[in-house]
Amino acid sequence: MKHVLSFCFFGLLILSCDKSQSPPDGLEVGQTFTVNDTRITFSQVENDSRCPCEADCIWEGVATVRLLAGSDTLRVYTTDNGGFSKTTTFEDKTIRLVSLLPEPCNGQPDSQDDYRLKIAVE
Repeated sequence: MKHVLSFCFFGLLILSCDKSQSPPDGLEVGQTFTVNDTRITFSQVENDSRCPCEADCIWEGVATVRLLAGSDTLRVYTTDNGGFSKTTTFEDKTIRLVSLLPEPCNGQPDSQDDYRLKIAVE
């Protein structure tokens, strides 16, 4: 009986593990994250029309993030609404935008260097 319980506990532990990988502190523009020999570079924020935190907006807005993976250019967005997607695929991996900071509160960030991107690769 002990062995059955141990096996069940171990199985649940494995199933509960998050199989995604992500850079621990996020990425700054120009930084690269490597997952199983796949290099993903945070190239730039192409546009950022997210609703400022102090405003009442009809729509949340969207920021477009450009990633480079191998020789491919990929895009992920800060929303899944309006035909946009927080996820994209490259080879057999799903890349998901977790967050893009800073959120616009007092206007837009001054430069690309202000952004920090958190992604998860599954």
